[in-house]
Amino acid sequence: MVLLSCNEEEKKPSLSNKLEAHAGTDRVIPLGVEVELDGSASKDGNNKPFTYLWTLKSKPENSNAALEKAIEVKPVFTPDQLGNYEIELKIANETGENRVVVKLTAVVGNQEGPIVLDRDILQNRVLVDIHEDPSIPDYLVTVNLGVKAALTVQPGVVIAFEEKKSLKVFEEGTLVAKGLPDKKIQFIGKLPTKGYWAGIISQSSNPLNIIEHVEVSDAGSNTIYPVPHATALSLTHNAYLNISHTTIHRSQGHGIWINQTATFDFGNNVFRENDGINLVVPVNMAHKVDSESLFEANNAANNVIELVGSVLDMDGQVTWNKLGQNTKYRVKEDVVVKSELTLSKGIKLEVASDKFLRVDGSLHAKGSQEDPIIIDVWPSGGQKWGGLVLHSGSDQNRLEWVEIRNAGNNQRGYGMDKSAAVGIDNAGDGGKLHLANTKIIGSNSHGLYIEPGAHLGDFVGLTFIGIKERTIALPASLVSRLNEANLVFSQNQFPSVEVLGYSLQATQETVWAPLPDGMPFFIPNQLDVISGLKLLPGVTLEFTQHAMLAILQNGYLEAIGTPQKKITFKGAEDQKGFWRGIIFKSSSGQNAMEHTLISGAGGLALPWSGGRSASIGVFPGGAGLQFKNSKIAKGGGWGILVDTSFGALINPDAESLNLFEDINNGKIIHL
Repeated sequence: MVLLSCNEEEKKPSLSNKLEAHAGTDRVIPLGVEVELDGSASKDGNNKPFTYLWTLKSKPENSNAALEKAIEVKPVFTPDQLGNYEIELKIANETGENRVVVKLTAVVGNQEGPIVLDRDILQNRVLVDIHEDPSIPDYLVTVNLGVKAALTVQPGVVIAFEEKKSLKVFEEGTLVAKGLPDKKIQFIGKLPTKGYWAGIISQSSNPLNIIEHVEVSDAGSNTIYPVPHATALSLTHNAYLNISHTTIHRSQGHGIWINQTATFDFGNNVFRENDGINLVVPVNMAHKVDSESLFEANNAANNVIELVGSVLDMDGQVTWNKLGQNTKYRVKEDVVVKSELTLSKGIKLEVASDKFLRVDGSLHAKGSQEDPIIIDVWPSGGQKWGGLVLHSGSDQNRLEWVEIRNAGNNQRGYGMDKSAAVGIDNAGDGGKLHLANTKIIGSNSHGLYIEPGAHLGDFVGLTFIGIKERTIALPASLVSRLNEANLVFSQNQFPSVEVLGYSLQATQETVWAPLPDGMPFFIPNQLDVISGLKLLPGVTLEFTQHAMLAILQNGYLEAIGTPQKKITFKGAEDQKGFWRGIIFKSSSGQNAMEHTLISGAGGLALPWSGGRSASIGVFPGGAGLQFKNSKIAKGGGWGILVDTSFGALINPDAESLNLFEDINNGKIIHL
């Protein structure tokens, strides 16, 4: 009897390797068409399960083809170059492994029609150029095609779309369409009809997204959610796309539409025969638009780059380039410029009616005499845009060889006291602006309005045409800057310079020179002169009702005209006693009025007068007034009131040296 141990009883013989890999037969496959491999004929003689592993061992030069589902029984790949592809299948289990190689040869397909794309791109795929003839489509899209993987389109590929169909690149997808100058990629309609197919839309933020040397034709048939307009090419959400050397033409809608949260790079593109706006971009991205791109429009109203968004807030300097073919930038919303914005020479910008441009950062707009910068209203035809408001004190703020047209809509904007085509406000330390060789045309309100506390840099060569309110309004402290301005005025409804503020207090004498064509300085309220004011021959001061000029403390008024060029003080309306008058309560010995005309004063009673009205009041305070060779007319009270009881002085021959005409109470009264 033989005894065996338990271990010996349990021991089993090992299995031999009986694996047989089968990958199909060698065959010819069409270029650019997805190919399915099949390892289902593989087996194990031991009836044991096994694994699959497919490997692309060799492929033609420049091929980017890759296997998908490489550990499954039926993987796929798309040949993207002509030539041989060798693919190895390895099956394996615990008994061992077995390998086999299958060879596939890609050739140009001999089918008469294009390859149909009727399923979403869920795996990385390369579309290759099948037909050398660019008039023959390589692919036909029959559905709204979604791209949820990497889609690469090779040079020369022509993709046609059935009616109202689209290509949509989802967030997880990528579109790389890089043609060549002599071998462009085309996205076209199945029929060559404007607006035949919907267009391309991308939600992908992948930095590899690019279309280069591409033509997109006959799109824009209908909107593609969430884009609000029919558009040939759209970027939504946080999408990114590099667009260069690309032509967008014959769109029934817009050319390219960029969402405010999307970004793009852009250069050397062409837009032709599009029914809508060629390019709609965020205001933060306007600097991406280059001067080399070509914009042609079916009508002048659409020959624009439309800017969307209400805030320009980019770090560092931002430059908007001049566009060719008389193409303009169009702003449809109130825009606050927080960046350092430069407008290139020759730019044309239009702003929607009633909308404002406010500068919190800086605005440097420097054109030339031959190529000025023009900012106008949209649409044209009698409407006005709000105006340009300088809220910033930056020394970079400049308008030079600029035309501001049809601004000033009579609505105050962004804290300004009044409406104006150009306003400099006093927020913070005060706004600042350099103005040179600039025209302000067609304002329904003021042409230029500078609030007290604001600052003025260069100020020369200014033209105001067709202004319906006071032409210029500025603080008394800045009026002397008009002497250097070389002003031109034409066809203005109230040609005048409004003097703002309630006092003139300077460190040195202030000189006001006469304005062109006898235009007046308009005084809307009481103006206290606490420093020296010198009026040159020919100056006219015009006062609103009850306004007054007060010479106080150490201030003085030197108003010495000539027989040919008198200095005039008059009311805004030619009425007796319309405005209040002039008072002197000053210690300066320089107070002098000669060859002057004071007309329509003596309205409300003067201060310190005991309730009396007079065209001129001289009160205790010092040296008094020298008044000669002048005329007081249409006075509502006394001609001159002198409070001699407290030491006020006037030259004793004042009554004989001057004319008094149509004065209610008499020439001179001494209290």
